[in-house]
Amino acid sequence: MSVPIDKSSIIIFIFIISFLTGLATPGDSMPGFFFENNSSLQEYGALSGSTRDFPASPVDVDDRSLEFALEHYSSFVLDCWEIGCYPCKLIDPTIDEMARDLQGKVVFGRLCIDSNEASKEKYVLTRTPTLLIFKNGTLVGRHVGNLPKIKLEDIILAALDMR
Repeated sequence: MSVPIDKSSIIIFIFIISFLTGLATPGDSMPGFFFENNSSLQEYGALSGSTRDFPASPVDVDDRSLEFALEHYSSFVLDCWEIGCYPCKLIDPTIDEMARDLQGKVVFGRLCIDSNEASKEKYVLTRTPTLLIFKNGTLVGRHVGNLPKIKLEDIILAALDMR
């Protein structure tokens, strides 16, 4: 007996396999992709030199994957958040929108400081949300707090010399 397979079934199957293998596992409470290691980035296409080099949604990083991301993304903005932070939740849609709007120019990432002590200490993250702005792996800007999208975008693009 044959079972008809439609396009949506195939997409669901691929998503389930991707989720189970850890290639595209959602973060604990934040949307986005989590890159465990270099091979995950390569499989996703983030090292191919194409527009996929700049995902249209924020990538979830941890202490291990942050350094790798900084080495491979020329323009990287890290949204540092913590569990229970109301302003952090308010900035999420803005970060998502900027990731889409600036795709091809800037990669956005998310880091939960509750579970990433090394990064929290290294970048002296005491208040959230904090945006860390990196150019070629070097910290070139920092912003604490939430602002309207246009102001945050201006801060980011100015720090990256893109204005």
